[in-house]
Amino acid sequence: MLMHAHNVVGVEVFFGPLAAVLAWDVMPKLPMTAKRLQRSTAEHKKSGAMLLPRGAELYSIFSDVRQGLFVQTQGCESLFMLQTRWVKLRKLLPADSSCLVLVYENKHGVLTMGVYDVLRVEGVDQKQLTVYERQEQLSSLFEKAPALEGIDRHWVGEEEALSAYMQSIPLRDLPFEVDHMLRLPDRQQCAQEQYHRILRPICTQSTQ
Repeated sequence: MLMHAHNVVGVEVFFGPLAAVLAWDVMPKLPMTAKRLQRSTAEHKKSGAMLLPRGAELYSIFSDVRQGLFVQTQGCESLFMLQTRWVKLRKLLPADSSCLVLVYENKHGVLTMGVYDVLRVEGVDQKQLTVYERQEQLSSLFEKAPALEGIDRHWVGEEEALSAYMQSIPLRDLPFEVDHMLRLPDRQQCAQEQYHRILRPICTQSTQ
């Protein structure tokens, strides 16, 4: 059951103008998340991964040529308008662009949107790029945008580095509660690709 959807999705789109048709055609499909938990292994040490905030939900977002914002939830084919509370996303995401986000409550109970991938930029498909090449593009978009209250860049890096990071800092210093990491497919181009939840590395007493 989605707990944050009522704060993310707006009116469902059944039919509409050309912009809505374009959204159906280019809206990125979120991979499903495998139910089985995995451990981080040497085989995947260079795989892209990110921290998964407790209770986070995944959404895909498309900005049309007039920067109308459409959204889909993970595992759902329905198309919705994005709620106006997130309209400031237009300052980050150019027209005819798409991104993937997670939505969660931070430790202060503030609903936060973390943008972790960008799959289309000004009409140019980015899915053939590696996850790290797309991270460079996402970083560039955030550098050009003003500070956006409630919208953050959600860091993605190598699984090995992320595991080391998790063991080197006190968990209380993170802005959100976290139980798992999430391993990402290298390229968002195959419907069979999945996200995998990775067990959070065990931290020593000194890092708690």
